[in-house]
Amino acid sequence: MIPQAPQILATQKSALKWPPNSQLVGLRLTLQPNQADSLSVQYAVGLHAWLLNQVKQDDPALATKMHDNQTEKSFSISRFHSLTFDRTQSLTISPSHTYEWQINGFSSPFVQWLSHWVKRQPKRLHLYQQTWQIKAIAIALTATTYSTLWSRRQTQSISLSFLSPTSFRRHGHHIPLPNPPHLLASYLRRWNQFAPRTFDPAPFLDWVDQHVMISRHELKTTRTTAGKQGLFTGFLGNIELVLDASAQQKPDFVRLFYALCRLAPYCGTGHKTTHGLGYTRLGWSKAWMDHLPAVAETALAERIQSLSDFFLSQKKRQGGDRGRKSAELWATVYARHERGESLVAIAQELEIPYQSVKTYSKLANRALQSGGASYPHD
Repeated sequence: MIPQAPQILATQKSALKWPPNSQLVGLRLTLQPNQADSLSVQYAVGLHAWLLNQVKQDDPALATKMHDNQTEKSFSISRFHSLTFDRTQSLTISPSHTYEWQINGFSSPFVQWLSHWVKRQPKRLHLYQQTWQIKAIAIALTATTYSTLWSRRQTQSISLSFLSPTSFRRHGHHIPLPNPPHLLASYLRRWNQFAPRTFDPAPFLDWVDQHVMISRHELKTTRTTAGKQGLFTGFLGNIELVLDASAQQKPDFVRLFYALCRLAPYCGTGHKTTHGLGYTRLGWSKAWMDHLPAVAETALAERIQSLSDFFLSQKKRQGGDRGRKSAELWATVYARHERGESLVAIAQELEIPYQSVKTYSKLANRALQSGGASYPHD
């Protein structure tokens, strides 16, 4: 079982207050399911949908912006902490346990909405067919502002811990390494979207490439699923970053570097942070070892990869991004349906019309039947 995350800063409703000018905050919800059950490996998609629905009830315009904004989202979420696995290594939940889930905001409108939302504190969370009691809401990351992050004291080194699979998107591919330019570019995009003062990425990232170094690391590569994109390779673990002596010739860049690292726990790192990936903490932590994906999740990712390769090989026009995405989508639908998930649930999680998912399933099944002799079965 994963240990409780540290530094819960408030637990009573009266303490769930922060200054009205706050631009960043993190909340941790303690949840208890009504009955024993198993979870879809992509349950974080449902958490994302539930949160947006909560916003929609109060502020439909903000919910639409949060959902449709194709640049940078104004929030991140974690996966559940304290999940256990059954004998088949599937994700299981029990009404005799509580589970923690974190919601982080890093824009003024969303943080203001959170301040009103915690006052009414909904009693239940609905995740597909499951109902969870919300036992408590606590402040997990101190409410603050971008100017405060900018002005905090600098340190000799700074460590980051990645507690859910993390990767970066570049030219349509996943990069499963915390290369400093990719890492800082991820944070700078969020900073430039929501902070009052912005920075030109090119000179800063060139400075990062020359002066920011990884002084030590403890990393593990893992495969996981990622919505419509099927699967990807990511990393978990710890890194420690340091600056070389000549970095101090650019004091504003030094200050920005530390501010961005302190932004990381709020915004998350890399790709799909609104679906529980790239969950990040400041400091060096062993907790990432308890967040390794279940065997069932890894097995599903490998099954999707095997099917994707097969479907792509069967297409008349091989190659190209369109063909690859189509093959991965067929594979994702088929593999998850094969595991017993309903097409209705798959359509909801992937945010694809049910009839389309049904068609993908039929096409995938037909391709496997017609090309079965050449398919490398497990």
